[in-house]
Amino acid sequence: MDPLPRAAVAFTGGKDSILALHLVTAAFNHHLPSTEQLTPVILVSFQPRDSPENFKAHSQPWTRLLAQSLGLPLITKHIAAPFAQSYHTAIKELHSDHQVTRL
Repeated sequence: MDPLPRAAVAFTGGKDSILALHLVTAAFNHHLPSTEQLTPVILVSFQPRDSPENFKAHSQPWTRLLAQSLGLPLITKHIAAPFAQSYHTAIKELHSDHQVTRL
């Protein structure tokens, strides 16, 4: 039997990412067969490498505290131009480093 899909949830610490985490862990899984239910294993924050001051998200210390309270590690992936390639590389690293099969 294949293991449950391992999910990384994009997380900024705001209400939208908290709701997305809730939907992945509760609401969506309720409707999925047990073999397809998602198991969040990490939270991931994508941040610009060159200008973090322009990053429009909650403060990193606050986000880390939220992740800690949820019992999930928070991984920061830095992105830079060209952005499509940078995101692609970061997502591949999530798979290779953390065996993530869903984002």
